[in-house]
Amino acid sequence: GLDNYYLNNDLVYTDEQKFDDYFKQAAVKGLLPRAEFGKVAAENVRDNVLGFKEKIADLTEPKHQSVEYNLNVEWQGENQEIRLFGYMEPMFGDDLQVIHWHFAKYKDRYRIRPWIYYLIQCITQEKAVPPKLITQDKIVELPSTDRETALVQLRIYVQAYLQSQVEIQLVPTVGNISDFMLDKAVNENT
Repeated sequence: GLDNYYLNNDLVYTDEQKFDDYFKQAAVKGLLPRAEFGKVAAENVRDNVLGFKEKIADLTEPKHQSVEYNLNVEWQGENQEIRLFGYMEPMFGDDLQVIHWHFAKYKDRYRIRPWIYYLIQCITQEKAVPPKLITQDKIVELPSTDRETALVQLRIYVQAYLQSQVEIQLVPTVGNISDFMLDKAVNENT
């Protein structure tokens, strides 16, 4: 459960030689089962972490970038200038490719941050490399887009965000969108 998630994520950033000390502390804290079960659990965690570390081993030291951009958005019947600013990380290589990793099973929601960062890169940089998402069970390379498409998409997201500040927004996910379709619900109930 959640304890396992914390163990895995802590160990991703820990040197392999320090794993045994970490497992001893985790056992004392009650994060691992007792006796031989704890040893088996620790070995499973070790194998999972080392497998994931192999996926991200080639990544160099992450870089970061401050960004500021004024985006014109149609909002409440008027053209508004919205200031987008912040700090983007982690980016890798000379081309500052956005690469996010989560030591967890893949979820669609993990795509949001790297995608938005990429859209911002598309409109603020001359060349942007599509982002990559690394999870325990997948490596996803998000699609490339051009500057104009990125600008349109970013406007849509900003408008939706602004609207969400005024009223609740229902946002079905792609995986569960069929649950929101009336025709399917009516047919299943008859």
